[in-house]
Amino acid sequence: ARLFIVGFLIVRLFAAMAFVAAASVLGAMGHLANFGQVAEFGVSHVHQREQMQWARRAYRLDARTLRIDLLNAVKEDVRDHHTTHAGRIDTLLLVHTLLLTFALATLQFSGQYVPQTGESCPECVEVAYPFLVAIWVYLIAAILILPFWCILM
Repeated sequence: ARLFIVGFLIVRLFAAMAFVAAASVLGAMGHLANFGQVAEFGVSHVHQREQMQWARRAYRLDARTLRIDLLNAVKEDVRDHHTTHAGRIDTLLLVHTLLLTFALATLQFSGQYVPQTGESCPECVEVAYPFLVAIWVYLIAAILILPFWCILM
């Protein structure tokens, strides 16, 4: 029975040692798991740095794209303004050309439209109202001056 007890104690000792060895192996495995986590942090750090580089590149590209879009919008706006002003100038030139033509045609009037003096026509309206002659002179001057002034504008 003594042998049995000694054998039992030896088996128990070996079981305790096996348990300690297993605990050591499991502890080492835990440390390996911690090393895996540290390695994962390192990989995550490298990945984060690469992502930041790509984000910076994308930001620079977006900024350039925005500048190009703004320049294109300004270019289109200037082109539209130029087209509008060119059309307005063409219209103004046409109107002023017609105005000059009609103004010069108005000046080619016959003698019946020239104001008369009191000796040649005592019953004429311009003899009774002399201020009408002054108005007529100013209108004729405007007919001569305004078309040329409009062309200069």
